[in-house]
Amino acid sequence: MADRAFDYVMNRFWDTQYGGAYWRLDDVGRVIDDSKKIYGQAFYIYALAEYCQAFAAPVALARARELFELIERHAHDSKYNGYLECAVVIGRRADADARLSDRDMNEKKSMNNHLHLLEAYTNLYRVWKDQRVEQRLRELIALFEQRILDPAQST
Repeated sequence: MADRAFDYVMNRFWDTQYGGAYWRLDDVGRVIDDSKKIYGQAFYIYALAEYCQAFAAPVALARARELFELIERHAHDSKYNGYLECAVVIGRRADADARLSDRDMNEKKSMNNHLHLLEAYTNLYRVWKDQRVEQRLRELIALFEQRILDPAQST
């Protein structure tokens, strides 16, 4: 079952033209939403890293590394740190609406996005001890400590 799911993720969800994982497919695997929400990209990396760890699959790690590079190139905010909700791909915004559902606010950055990217990069670091992944993990942790979490609320 894991191999079957891995094959589907690798061959149906991956955008062969621009890179990155599509947000949504229909029930037969056709793309119905090609936006590159970083929330979804994070789960794609998480799954690939998990598969790589479980089955020693270098192809999974290669794709996870490729997606890491795309996220860093197109969604990382080098001025203020953190990550945009949606990646800008080849000069166009992949999705003007950053919301995950109708109930969410349409903001450029969210705690939810950063939390899932922190999880994904942590899982990626387990299988790929890259200094840049470590650096981004430290940056994300600092972002939570300095901007997202309120120490007064943790007591």
